[in-house]
Amino acid sequence: MKILTVRRDTADFTRYYLTGKTQVAGHISAFSGTLILRQIRELRKLEPLTEAVSETAIKPFRSARQEGFVLADYELREQPAQPKSGVFRGVARTNWYVDRNGRLRYDELYSAGDGYCNNQFVGTWMSYTTRQPLRCNWGDYRIPNSGNFDIGAGEFSPADKYLAFGWQDLREATFGEGGKGAAARKREVRRAQTWWK
Repeated sequence: MKILTVRRDTADFTRYYLTGKTQVAGHISAFSGTLILRQIRELRKLEPLTEAVSETAIKPFRSARQEGFVLADYELREQPAQPKSGVFRGVARTNWYVDRNGRLRYDELYSAGDGYCNNQFVGTWMSYTTRQPLRCNWGDYRIPNSGNFDIGAGEFSPADKYLAFGWQDLREATFGEGGKGAAARKREVRRAQTWWK
């Protein structure tokens, strides 16, 4: 899933229009849809760092002043004329922070920590032809409610029984398994991950 454009409705500040592309088993589909904000929560205000601490802190921490998250409903429709297309529906959570200049930012403050995740989508995908809903969850760095699929302790790691379904390259790039060096594998995976262009 790759979201390519986001546009806020001019009359309803809680409604956003999205476009993007999906890829499943090598099949790429375009989609468009809406994301409707349901709740915006402020978690805590962050105190400005002292100059001594600021010099050693990770860059985003130096400017963060407020943290929070947003909960939203989404509906993303693949184009019906495309083969194997359908509708994604569900809820999403995105963590944010406000920097010292008052700009809203994607929350990457804890991205180096174990279990970090963001942009978590939980829902279903329903085929236009079969009308059968299938569980469809995705996110940045972790997949929410993935059961026995994600066996990683500190970071995402697909279980062995799922490797044959397209997850082997990610495993090799992340953990350096296989004949190539980890850096070379990561470059290859990054190149493959630009499938939406």
